[in-house]
Amino acid sequence: MADKIKEQVNLQEQINLELESRVLGINRYEKNNEKKKERGQEATTDYAKYLVKYFIKPVADKLDEYIANEKAKNSPVLRAQAIENLQLIEPDKAASITLKTLLNNATRRKPATSTFIKIGKHILDEINCQAMEEQNPELFNKIYADLKSRNAGYEYSRRKYLEASQRDGLQRIEWTVKDKLRVGRTLYVIVELVSNLFTELDFRKGKKVQKFISPTDKCIKWIREKKLRGSILHPERLPTVVIPKAWSSPHGGGYYSDHLPPLTVVKTKNNKYLQELAEKDMTGVYDSINICQETPFVINREILKVQKHFWEKGHTVGSVPGDLKDEKPIKPSEESLKNKEILRKYKAQMVVWYGEVERHKSKQIQCAKTFELADKFYNYKFYFPYQLDFRGRLYATTAFLNPQGADYQKALLTFANAKPLGEKGACYLAIHGSNCFGYDKCSFQDRIDFVEEHNDKIKASAEDPYNNKFWMDADDPWQFLAFCFEWKNFLDQGLEYKSSLPISMDATCSGLQHFSASIRSLVTGKQVNMIPSEVPADIYQKVADNVILRLQKEENPFAQKWLDFGVDRSIAKRPTMTICYGSRQYSWTDFVNEIVQKRKEKGHMHPFGDELLKACSYLAKIMWQVASDVIEAASKVMKWLQDVARIASAEGIPIVWYTPMGFPVQQAYENYKPLQIQTKLMGKVFRPQLKVSDENLNSKWDKRKQAAGVSPNWVHALDSCHLQMTLCTAFAEGIKDFAMVHDSYGTLAADVERLGECCRATFVDIYKSHDVLMDFRNDIISMLPESKKDQVPMPPAKGDLIIDQVLESEFFFS
Repeated sequence: MADKIKEQVNLQEQINLELESRVLGINRYEKNNEKKKERGQEATTDYAKYLVKYFIKPVADKLDEYIANEKAKNSPVLRAQAIENLQLIEPDKAASITLKTLLNNATRRKPATSTFIKIGKHILDEINCQAMEEQNPELFNKIYADLKSRNAGYEYSRRKYLEASQRDGLQRIEWTVKDKLRVGRTLYVIVELVSNLFTELDFRKGKKVQKFISPTDKCIKWIREKKLRGSILHPERLPTVVIPKAWSSPHGGGYYSDHLPPLTVVKTKNNKYLQELAEKDMTGVYDSINICQETPFVINREILKVQKHFWEKGHTVGSVPGDLKDEKPIKPSEESLKNKEILRKYKAQMVVWYGEVERHKSKQIQCAKTFELADKFYNYKFYFPYQLDFRGRLYATTAFLNPQGADYQKALLTFANAKPLGEKGACYLAIHGSNCFGYDKCSFQDRIDFVEEHNDKIKASAEDPYNNKFWMDADDPWQFLAFCFEWKNFLDQGLEYKSSLPISMDATCSGLQHFSASIRSLVTGKQVNMIPSEVPADIYQKVADNVILRLQKEENPFAQKWLDFGVDRSIAKRPTMTICYGSRQYSWTDFVNEIVQKRKEKGHMHPFGDELLKACSYLAKIMWQVASDVIEAASKVMKWLQDVARIASAEGIPIVWYTPMGFPVQQAYENYKPLQIQTKLMGKVFRPQLKVSDENLNSKWDKRKQAAGVSPNWVHALDSCHLQMTLCTAFAEGIKDFAMVHDSYGTLAADVERLGECCRATFVDIYKSHDVLMDFRNDIISMLPESKKDQVPMPPAKGDLIIDQVLESEFFFS
């Protein structure tokens, strides 16, 4: 690899890169399709899904008509039996199962008879699953949720349902092979008649002639056209080697050529919404995206070298996965497995092990892709195009390698520009290092002192990171190692050292900061560093402390085990942080489990055995109750937002409001249930969506989801507005380099102090210039009929928080 960064790149080189992105996407698309075909799952490809969706209604209608006609006349006994069996399942489900089974088998050249039997078998499986759900819904739902969580395949799922039915003594329907053959044959004939997708062909083998199901020319043409379109629509978008194309309208920013499908400024399929955006004045929004994507990056070569060293040796370090250490559970003897309890425990251990293997494989694939990109752009200065989601949140369009990735991915990036540190820059570099290590719940001076006290270890880590492993103890080890390299350079060269490392300032639970500011809640505001203090408040630690006090009073045996294992702020952080974004108690179980798994990777074994999920569920329940007591402002505002959303949803209108930046947020969760055809074993498919008539307008929106989603979306929209305003303000102040992640703002060490001032000033400006809750209320009222406007409640009363105090709170973002 060459040493020099390629500074001058012409537009043609970028266009060639975009062509490569297209080719990479086509190759990936074809490879994924081939894998599905090899596994007999061609019906799960996007082109097959399109065929199923297109033909499901005509096939179901024809089946309905066929059954009605046969019932009206005196059919032969055998045909009458097939009709009777087909009446046990809804026509659209029968159509879905038949089309999927045919698509899974047609291109694999399966004999017609075995294909018909398989269709009949799948129909019977669905009928028996439905019967099980009717007889014991609690048991069925438990198994369904478990199978869904592990993404189980067809045969495994079928076996689990069968075993549970037999254990519970549930009634099941049995068909002979001939019954299955007749049902399958009948359904195939209807599909062939309606769609002309498949045909029966004779194949001669010696004197024997056998019939096979084969796709027709029409089917092959459809598949070819849909595959071509699908491959083009799924490019593997890469960073750019020139400044991304600027945004000035809802279409066409980021990339330059027609090798890639054009990006839209908001990632949405709602063309009407995009047309409305074109009519809005979104100058500030476009400016903020352009400012962010004009930041040039380069690969941090020292970090890449160290990461590859440990990767190639199979050692797990932080988020870079090595070889899987968990040994496969030893299978008990056949005699032992006759004991139901031993068998149950062994199966539970295997489920956990397989889950670990799949998670580890996924991490390894992501890491390999990240290194591939790092190698590709090793000698380049490069940029990241950005898009918004419907809340206005900023996302890089590239996967794996971007400033919004995992710890090891962020550490691989450093700014292409650099500035002399100076005294303040050196201080912020030290604070960043302390933050990455995890020593961040103290004053800035204490953080600087922490770094200075560990100068020798930091320098040793930089000089020989393979043998001096102090850096591995950090919360974010790879970003901390990047800091070690930078700090050593500073120690060697002094204040004139030109630092390029991205230095981040993180909000203290930004969702709670917005909730607190909106109703001026002093109680919650104090807990999230909205007023000046000598040391930062730590709401996550407060929740953890209160959970410990609660556990000490509990008699549940899990309580003492959790106290022994240790409940710290890391366990409380994500649940508390996400309560503002609509997370619920059941999702907290997963959050707790993730932290336990991370501790396990570091050698901290838990005491829960195969009852880990039960233990996590127990702690999540305790934590939910405690956190709800701690967070006052969030509860009030969330309830009010949901009440307003229900009023709008009852009128059959989407929920639309404007951020202080002028960005229109359109929350429109459609009610897809009437369109879903949900089978128990072969997934779901959507009927073709017809135009919604006025009388059905009220059923278009998912009222429950509209109410549940408004609170997190309102907070995300304000988060994004704050980020956009901060970018524009900071750029006007002369700051040019940004690494932004929603509520974490990064820049050069020399510019951190000014970026912090801009961050606090824009936040105060939002809440002094706007009553965001009243604005939201007015936006909703403007869409309601006159008779409903008075039903919209006023926002919660405001408290005693003085918003200007944010300007003096150095820990607001720190």
